[in-house]
Amino acid sequence: MFKKSKLLVILLALALIPATASATATRVIGFGGEGAAFVIKDAANPVQFPSTLVYYPHILYAEFAQSATVAYWDSSVYKDENGDTQTSYFLAKRTSTYLDRVGAWYGFGEGKCVLGFDVFHRNNTGYKGMPRIREDNIPFRLNVRWAKPFGNVAVGAALGLYHESYKEGKMTDGTSSSLEQKSTIIGLDLGLTALDNLLDAAVGFEMPSWTNTGADGKAITENDGSMMIRAAARYWYHYGEKTTLIPNFEVRMLKDGYTAIDTSGISASTTTFRVGVGHNWKPADNVLVLFDFGVQFKSTKYEWERTGTKEKTDSWTDLPYWRCGWEGQVFKWLKVRAGAEKIWQNVKQETIPVEPEAGNTSTNMYFGGDFFVGPVVIQYLLDQDFVRRGPYFISGSEGSLFHRFSLFYKIPK
Repeated sequence: MFKKSKLLVILLALALIPATASATATRVIGFGGEGAAFVIKDAANPVQFPSTLVYYPHILYAEFAQSATVAYWDSSVYKDENGDTQTSYFLAKRTSTYLDRVGAWYGFGEGKCVLGFDVFHRNNTGYKGMPRIREDNIPFRLNVRWAKPFGNVAVGAALGLYHESYKEGKMTDGTSSSLEQKSTIIGLDLGLTALDNLLDAAVGFEMPSWTNTGADGKAITENDGSMMIRAAARYWYHYGEKTTLIPNFEVRMLKDGYTAIDTSGISASTTTFRVGVGHNWKPADNVLVLFDFGVQFKSTKYEWERTGTKEKTDSWTDLPYWRCGWEGQVFKWLKVRAGAEKIWQNVKQETIPVEPEAGNTSTNMYFGGDFFVGPVVIQYLLDQDFVRRGPYFISGSEGSLFHRFSLFYKIPK
């Protein structure tokens, strides 16, 4: 009778999942946001640290699209009294969509490499001046992951490719056009795990290139040094039998610029630096309590080239941010999880005639868990409004049951 009841609960949960439910690193986000990936060990870690793929061979997974309301800093562009372009920043909320993904990670044996393939819809918004042929995004073509242990050290790499193109030639009226639009973005991440698996480190690069010419064969826009560089690291300091400190940092530098046919141009150089310390506590078997504290600084320098060169610098500061979360095993087939993150946000911008400064505090909360059905792990994050709203047949209000939903299958050895 108990087994039948357990099966009924699982089937009922699956039946209530709407078509828009999903997951992207569902467990990680359930601990208090995507940043929790830096302070827990999870199959989502190869995204930040490619070498950690060696710990997750023989995994098949599917992650489904979802929407969630999050707070963020938005901007609007306007002309000042001198006719110059200015940017104003304000706090807003949006529904963030995480896209479908299906993948398989293959392990070739003890001490051998792990190879991962991920197929998903994630697109890149591109760079300034880069032609967009279809909508506003550059479609994703390929993502491959690889990792291999070498004694006490593991190395890993991940390659991503975005590309689209359009070209005209001979026209039906006998004339020809030299119009060509081609956009390519290549991303490469390299990772290292060392010091008895206590240190994880990674560097990443993103290199865009494009061709954007008109029918007359003249360039409309050209790349002006656009690129992205990223570095990250974390260290696991076990200072007790059940407690661990995880200092971690991440730095990202992005140059986004172009020149145009009329010799005008614009560039935005952004530097983001984040440093934090996480804490893991395991008070009992199958129970984990997490705390993470840190600060983040982000600065963007804008430069315009018209009759002369003009520039301004805006900055964002999370001082500080922190998150807490926990998970615990309730039954052999069920685990529950909850998390929250708090961010003290401050924005300074250079405008004319004033230089405003705005501060705000944002809070995000999560509740979810796992179902275990043999080698299958079903992870979810509950839509918090569902608790107040209830099912549609009771409340008459539409909405999702889950914000995120994922399915992992661990191939038995």
